[in-house]
Amino acid sequence: MPPKKRHRSIKPSKPGILKQHLLDHFSSMPADFSDFSNGHILYIYVTSGNRCRAETKRQLFAHIPSHYEGHKERVLRYLDSGVKRVLSETLEKFKKPSNANEFKYFRSNCTEPFSLIPEDLPSL
Repeated sequence: MPPKKRHRSIKPSKPGILKQHLLDHFSSMPADFSDFSNGHILYIYVTSGNRCRAETKRQLFAHIPSHYEGHKERVLRYLDSGVKRVLSETLEKFKKPSNANEFKYFRSNCTEPFSLIPEDLPSL
């Protein structure tokens, strides 16, 4: 029989530069959905477990005003495309977050308001 493998205990690591920025600045969710920024979306995505867009969409839908209940399917589609857009503009774009210019762009992108609701849905 082959020798047994020794299992190493995994030490909890410190969060990276981008995640730490999200934890510091976007961990408290605004009361009104219109006050959400791209940083709040990224925070939900990064902390939702397996970095799952579907879980992010579910958590965001809980913050949508109740008068959108009749438009659930359409709102979920817009949420999905909005989350995908934010991810492609930020996390998928940055390969070296330690670069000062990239981090500066990431910070400015996080503070932009999250735009979701098109004109054909009832207004907020």
